Amino acid sequence: MSTFSMSLTKSLWNNIPKEEPFSVAGAPPELQLTLADLPEAVINSVDPLDPANQFLESTAQTDIESWGVIVNSFADIEPPAYVQLLESFYGPVAGGRVWLVGPLNLLTETEPVENPSSESECIRWLDRQPDRSVIYMAFGTQAEISDEQLDEVAHGLVRAGIRFLWVVRSETWLPPKSSANLGRIERGWVPQKQVLSHMAVGGFVSHCGWNSVLEAVSAGVALLTWPMIAEQCFNAKMVAEVIGVGIRLRIPAGGVVVGWKEVEEGVRELMEWEKGRRARERAAELAEKAKAAVVKGGSSYETLDKLLEELRKVPMATAVTEVEEGEARVEGEVKMVHREWRDCLQIA
Repeated sequence: MSTFSMSLTKSLWNNIPKEEPFSVAGAPPELQLTLADLPEAVINSVDPLDPANQFLESTAQTDIESWGVIVNSFADIEPPAYVQLLESFYGPVAGGRVWLVGPLNLLTETEPVENPSSESECIRWLDRQPDRSVIYMAFGTQAEISDEQLDEVAHGLVRAGIRFLWVVRSETWLPPKSSANLGRIERGWVPQKQVLSHMAVGGFVSHCGWNSVLEAVSAGVALLTWPMIAEQCFNAKMVAEVIGVGIRLRIPAGGVVVGWKEVEEGVRELMEWEKGRRARERAAELAEKAKAAVVKGGSSYETLDKLLEELRKVPMATAVTEVEEGEARVEGEVKMVHREWRDCLQIA
C-alpha cells in the first residue's frame, strides 16, 4: 500500500463525514472524497461486529506501539502531507517514522517464469506490434469477473479498434470471433514487468493493486483505472488525481456491470485522446524518477541506508528469540511486533 492509501484508511476508519464530498483532516484540502471513493472495509468500519473491523482495530494498537513502517514506494509519488499524516499513526510517543524504500520491483532483474512457452509466445506477439499501439489488460488474481462483464469488455475493445493483450482468468468464457484479429487473450500467467516494459505497450487497464501501479509507473505506462476490491479505489484516486499518471474508467454506481460504451470510451481516451497523452507524459517523467530513487544517491537508496543505520543501533541483547502471531518475546519481556514491519524485513 502507498502512504496515500494507508493514511486515508486510518484517518477515515470509523470516522466518515456525513456530507459528501468531504475532505480529510491533515490531508491537502483539494482532495475531495465521496463514499464511492472508499474501500468497503472503511465504509463498514462503523460496525463493531464486522470481522474486518475487529481485525484492523486490533492492529491499530500495534501501530501506536511500533517504531514505524516500511513502504514500497518512493518520494516523488508520495506527497509529503500524506507521509506526515501516516507518521502520526505510528509510534506517536516515540515519534513515528515512515521509510519509503521502493519501487522494489526495480531491484529484481527478472521475474520467475511459471510457463516459459506462454511467456515467449506473449512477447513474440508484442514484438510484431507497432510501438505504443497495444493496451494491456489485467485485473489481478483475487477479483471475480463474470462472463457478462467479460462480454462487455470484449465488445468495448472491438468497438475501440485498438490492439490489446488481455489476461483472462476464466477457463470457460469464450471471446467473440470479431476480437481474434485485433488482440491476444492469455488464460494464465504473463510476465507483467516484461510486458509493461515492451515498446509495443502504450497503456494499462488495471485493477490498481499497488504492485501493478508501481510496475506501470516504473515502466512509464499510463493507466486506465478499474478498482475492484480492498484499497484499490484509493490507489485509483491517487493515480488519476494526485500523481496524474492515469484516467478513471466511468463505473456505474451500485456495482453493476460496466458497459461496453464505458470500456470503449476509456480505452480510446487513454490511447488516443489528449487526457491520455498528458497521462503518458507524466508516466514517462515518473519512470525516470523511479529509477533514480533506487540507485546510489537516490531517495529510496538513501532512506534504506538510514534505516540500516537505525537498526545497527539496536543492541544485540534485544534480539527477538521467539515470535508468535502479533507478538515477540525479548529477554522475557513481551513486545508487540508490527506486521508490516516484520513482513518487510523478511522481504529485505
